[in-house]
Amino acid sequence: MVEIFTALLQQALPYLALAGAAIAGGAFALWRAWRKGKADQAAAQAAEEAKARDIADQVDNDVGALPADKVRQELKTWDK
Repeated sequence: MVEIFTALLQQALPYLALAGAAIAGGAFALWRAWRKGKADQAAAQAAEEAKARDIADQVDNDVGALPADKVRQELKTWDK
């Protein structure tokens, strides 16, 4: 009985190893795609935040360039 099991295992071992390598390779490819997507999302978010910061800086500069009475007059027109 043991001899039969050993013989079958010897014949099936290359196929089992190939199946294990394929599963490991597929899992590694999925992990790499996930990491790349995560990095791309972080880069896109950083770009959006930088653009928003630039706009906020421009607004601050524009408001700082106005005289105080003009700023008060402009702020009165804003909705609360």
